Amino acid sequence: MGSASAANQGGELIEMTRVRFGELTDAEKKLLQAAPTGEWAQCGPSIDEESANDPAYAESWGEDRVIRAAILRWVCVDPEAKMRVDPRGIQVQGALLFGPVDLSFVVVPFPLGLWRCRLTHAANFISAEIPALGLTGCRIGMLLADRLVTSGDVFLRHGFHAQGPVSLIGRS
Repeated sequence: MGSASAANQGGELIEMTRVRFGELTDAEKKLLQAAPTGEWAQCGPSIDEESANDPAYAESWGEDRVIRAAILRWVCVDPEAKMRVDPRGIQVQGALLFGPVDLSFVVVPFPLGLWRCRLTHAANFISAEIPALGLTGCRIGMLLADRLVTSGDVFLRHGFHAQGPVSLIGRS
């Protein structure tokens, strides 16, 4: 996909999302603009500024770093929205995902990578199918991923922290 076409896809995705969810935060716009290119949506300061992106201190982050979990889910399940996402997937750095991330029983056709993000509630990937999942350096309430199917990796490293249970029970 050419860069002009990807920029157009990002603009279309922003408009589609605005129609469904109303006004968008800066982080939500960054996510939607980056999704068609497969690039990182850098919601926090530079990746080099680790202390400013520490999700343990997310309560001090501004509203500009908030992404509603419902928007992330919608991009992963809506046929029109998900066809605009690059095969490299959705990649987000330094965001506060507000609300439960519920992708249970969803077939996501692209990888999902969250780096140094704070998820305010549980992340539910029960019986989901996704090429790869990264929650590198993230802080979450709990992770429910029983029967998660991936063709790639699941990364829970570099400071990943769950305040509740982490369940990755496989198929019986």
